[in-house]
Amino acid sequence: TTSSMHAHAADLEDNPFDVVDAAPAAAATTFTHGFPLESDQPIPLEGGVDVAPHHPDDNPFGKEELAHSGGGGAVGGYAEGNGVGGETSSKFNDVPFIFAFLVHCGVMVLLSVIGANSSTSCSTGEYSGIISCLFATVEFGSYFRHMAIVVACIVGIATGASVLLLLGFLLFPVICIYVGIVIVVIAKVALGVYCITLGAYVLAVVVFVLAAVMAVWYYTLRSRLPFAALILQHSVKILLQFPSTFVVSFVVVALEMIYIAYWLYTLIVIQRFAHSVVRISTILLAFSLFWTLEVFKNVVHTTTSGVVASWYFLNERLPNFTTLGSLKRACTTSLGSVILGSLLVSLVKTLRFLFAYSARKVICLRCILSLCDSVLRYFNHYAFIQVAIYGKPYFKAARATFALFHQSGFAAIWNDSLLSAVLWSSILFGTVLTAGIGIILGAALPFFSAVEGLLYGYLFGFAMMIIMTQVLDSTTSTLFVCFAQTPLILQQLNPTLYRKLMDAYYEFDQTKVEDAVIHLTQ
Repeated sequence: TTSSMHAHAADLEDNPFDVVDAAPAAAATTFTHGFPLESDQPIPLEGGVDVAPHHPDDNPFGKEELAHSGGGGAVGGYAEGNGVGGETSSKFNDVPFIFAFLVHCGVMVLLSVIGANSSTSCSTGEYSGIISCLFATVEFGSYFRHMAIVVACIVGIATGASVLLLLGFLLFPVICIYVGIVIVVIAKVALGVYCITLGAYVLAVVVFVLAAVMAVWYYTLRSRLPFAALILQHSVKILLQFPSTFVVSFVVVALEMIYIAYWLYTLIVIQRFAHSVVRISTILLAFSLFWTLEVFKNVVHTTTSGVVASWYFLNERLPNFTTLGSLKRACTTSLGSVILGSLLVSLVKTLRFLFAYSARKVICLRCILSLCDSVLRYFNHYAFIQVAIYGKPYFKAARATFALFHQSGFAAIWNDSLLSAVLWSSILFGTVLTAGIGIILGAALPFFSAVEGLLYGYLFGFAMMIIMTQVLDSTTSTLFVCFAQTPLILQQLNPTLYRKLMDAYYEFDQTKVEDAVIHLTQ
């Protein structure tokens, strides 16, 4: 029967992704499937969990070389650079970039202080800023009080929508993915129709072609949906077990809002400078915005990944305050790595900003920069998972990520394609809802308009939905990476989930099932 074929195939192939953690494990014991080659004794993991070793031939698809540690910055007793042989270490990675980030923050503060102590007049012609002079002299007190009311209502509505979406993902993961795919394709078609109404017929044709390609792509991935749905469902279960991950994300987003408010204030006051200084200062502020927001986002991502990895490797033997410990690592020993990876992305974003309104002759360069931005952010997403799990410096994590992509094939891309559809459709749903509420509130309150309500509803609603989807995205990706690199750990600590994931994987990979059956008959 098909079920017995899956079972036999799973027994033969314990690592369907053929992943090797290629990072060096200097001064540490070499492990195959997370187990020492030279020992036949059970391996005590952190927390007292014993895992029986397997013979290397049990997994014909490759080795996983991990460094074993009883402590350090990593989880599950596995670490690199943060503790070997049970000796802990508080080594900070990529330290120079921490100092570089602090220097950049000091420069921004200096700009705001100088700008605040400058004066200008709209009537005398002294003003040479690049935004309206009225914004450089306006009083914000009354306006901000009414804005706070609108933002509070939007945040509450977006939070309720996020809770409902998470419950839907938990109870009906397959249906949610299907609905997400349909919404994404319909949105693309709607964009094409809108282009037609604007008279941009060539652009409309391009959008329709992209929508058709997207529909065909999702159709070819339909057999992989059960595996993605299982990853999504259990990711929600993990998050419900650790709701503090959402608290961390909320706090970080609140800090982001404070930073953005201060950034806007700085942008306004520097308009009082001379015109050439305004231009240079604006570029520096744009770079600061990109870098700081990337750091905030990746701290949340690294924290969530550390929590998921702790759950995966330690199961019921989790330490107290798991989320707090992961946040501490993300903000201390791993902060330099987070800042370095974020710096690379922010440099590309700044270049995109500089060429955004350039002449058409550089349109190819703009396209290349856009592609580099997308690829680098996607790569960093998985590199920071390596940072969170094993405590690696950024470039070692990057090498491990290359190994993951090389040996797991397109499995990660397939999984992300399906899950990204449901995540982005969730963002679209929540943002449209909060934008509509913002229009109503903006029209009802003084000092506001419906357009301003729409703007705040969109921005803050989008930010709130990003909180939920970012944490969930980090959880699904980390669970995938842990299962791809160390499946036998899950087999020992959570055999039920291991069997479900293996069955779901082999359900869409019939080639491996057929190969396994042929191997059995021989």
